[in-house]
Amino acid sequence: MNYIFVHLLNDNSGSPRVLSDLVKNFPKKGRKVIFTNSCSGFLSSSDFDKFFCCFYYLSKYSILKLLLFVLNQVLVFTSVFGYIAYLKFKKEKVTVIINTLLPFGGALAAKLLGVKVIYYIHETYIKPDLLNTFLTFCSRITASRIVFVSKYVSSFHRKWSHGIPNDVIYNPLRSDLIKPERNSSIDFNARYILFVGTLKYAKGFDIFFKLAKAFPEKSFVAVINTSKRELDSFAKNEEVPDNLTFYRRPSNISEIYKNALFTLNLSRPQICIETFGLTLIESMSFGVPVIAPKYGGPLEIVNSKVGFLVEPEDTEQIEKIVFDVTELEWHRLSNDALIHSRNFSTTNYIRAMVKIL
Repeated sequence: MNYIFVHLLNDNSGSPRVLSDLVKNFPKKGRKVIFTNSCSGFLSSSDFDKFFCCFYYLSKYSILKLLLFVLNQVLVFTSVFGYIAYLKFKKEKVTVIINTLLPFGGALAAKLLGVKVIYYIHETYIKPDLLNTFLTFCSRITASRIVFVSKYVSSFHRKWSHGIPNDVIYNPLRSDLIKPERNSSIDFNARYILFVGTLKYAKGFDIFFKLAKAFPEKSFVAVINTSKRELDSFAKNEEVPDNLTFYRRPSNISEIYKNALFTLNLSRPQICIETFGLTLIESMSFGVPVIAPKYGGPLEIVNSKVGFLVEPEDTEQIEKIVFDVTELEWHRLSNDALIHSRNFSTTNYIRAMVKIL
């Protein structure tokens, strides 16, 4: 049996990370093959029997970005088509897993050759409108089965996915995160407010930055997934307060999580509704409660026992949570968060995935 995975952009974001965990813990015997753009992200060549690169990079210019995307999908289509045709000539079985809505070229190639196509959908809406319509149409005509990462994502795509067998399978905790014992020795008042994400406006980093400037008596830590150039540019152009520490793509994120008071997700719902919330379950796995938007995926994974659901731009509410929580209440939240995070274990994830592969 051959399992062919197709993913557009291999970087350090959520969708390649989740696919990487699936591949590392793959529950079926067979050859694992991937078509993606590079080896520079979570998807590692060591986890696959064959690793094919199809040229693509993410341009900041819209027209160039679209042209590069189309070129990449032409390459993906021809490459996947040729490889599947070769396997079918050898009378070998094939299943194709399309990670996100974007790699439609791989789905079309698989459909034309009559092999099973599983779409693994992490996202909701893709801009521009015409591209979104085209990608959902391709998914509709090619998918044998669909896996959604949350009920929110499933509901969002219900109109076009109606009639196609589908499942909601929550993302698992990162298998590469080292789980040290909870740091109970650190003084409660020494714990910091943590943000894990990007500098993008949609992700609400500016809200976190304002909170750090407004409350110099609290320590703030930002773990940022960005280039060194972008982070240096931000630090140069903004007056960074002394109580805010930056880490860019750190290798020791486990150590950073475990000393936090709260982990904040501040994505603006009018621009970016979180489809799941990987950093939230990661935080909880270290016994750190969370503060998250009361929209989308976080509604399914955060409750009053493990954290707080808020309007991200309501800084007064966030301030009240951070400053009013007692040490006793925090420890109760911490214990419940740790217990709750076990629902998202790799074991539970693989048990669910094996039923559909």
